[in-house]
Amino acid sequence: KYIDNLKGILICLVVWAHFIELILPHGKWLYTAIYFFHMPAFIFCTGYFSSFNFKKIISGLAVPYIILQVIFILFENLFFGASKPYQFYTPHWLLWYVFAVMVWRLLIPVFNRKYRATRIIIFLLAVVIALVSGFWENAGYKYSLSRILVYTPFFLLGYYGRKEGIEKIREIKWVKYIAVVAVGKDEEGFPAKAAGSQQRNSPVAVPLSTLVFI
Repeated sequence: KYIDNLKGILICLVVWAHFIELILPHGKWLYTAIYFFHMPAFIFCTGYFSSFNFKKIISGLAVPYIILQVIFILFENLFFGASKPYQFYTPHWLLWYVFAVMVWRLLIPVFNRKYRATRIIIFLLAVVIALVSGFWENAGYKYSLSRILVYTPFFLLGYYGRKEGIEKIREIKWVKYIAVVAVGKDEEGFPAKAAGSQQRNSPVAVPLSTLVFI
């Protein structure tokens, strides 16, 4: 039940974070503090409840993504005088999450390995890629590449956590101390942009302190 409670809290935090962003011009510290953990935790929950079902991926993610992408672009072109082309490789604003979940679930046959050692290697490789992506200038909004690369370790934590058993992971003493892993800072000293809603993440931008959740 605590997973359901966690999802409910995180959904509320999504609303509050965007509310703070709009009405509190000097509330960046609070907005950043929320985004530091709530999206990684949300992705963790996504991985925990994910499975590979191609038909459901198409009907539950791909089709809604295409429809909403067209609606958003049409709305901006009609009411805001924009002239955005109709394309599907750069998700419009919040649709990055739908696009990313679609990619992650399509990759589950790659992630789903029988042996624990192989799963550990895949996870560690994902962490390295996430860290390195902070130095890659081309990792941005296009294809949701920045967010997909940065959040993949958290998706894997959730997906593999279901296999390993969250309770077993919580018994590992060193998990509590992973919060000391490096977290990037932006030009104003805030935690790395990878956890927020910016275009690209700063170098060394994977806040693995989210593991404390487990």
